[in-house]
Amino acid sequence: MPASSQQPWQGLRVEPECNSSPYKESEYKKLYNQVRNPHLLDGLLARDGSLGRFESDGTVRSCDLTIDHVVATSEAHDSGGCKWRASARRAFAVDPRNLTLACRSTNSSKGKRDAAEWSRFPEDQHCWYARTVIRVKRFWRLSVDPKEKEALASMLSTCSP
Repeated sequence: MPASSQQPWQGLRVEPECNSSPYKESEYKKLYNQVRNPHLLDGLLARDGSLGRFESDGTVRSCDLTIDHVVATSEAHDSGGCKWRASARRAFAVDPRNLTLACRSTNSSKGKRDAAEWSRFPEDQHCWYARTVIRVKRFWRLSVDPKEKEALASMLSTCSP
């Protein structure tokens, strides 16, 4: 059975990544300045509090905070965003549902990876991370590939209802 004909999982299509057009960072890069505005930072601080102060090794410390896309723009592109118009890319880049505060070092180590390629959050954050990825991908009608589905399902298996 081809991956694209599988039953939906968590309201998401499970299919291979989109390769119809290559990801061009330049198409998103000019949007990052909008993401780093002070009002957005204040809103994320109020919403997330110290969530972003967790390092990938589980320690909590003061750090150089930055705004991170939970679902990286390149991952969104590969998961169906390759078909978006410029206005949709702009909206995705600044969507607060997909933004969180993170230590700059954690954000750098995650980079463009999806949940299957990078899940170095402490176990107590797996539920938040997996649920956020699923919520964002569902809202934006993005897909997950089979490996990402497996990684997210594994993280969700540790969550309480």
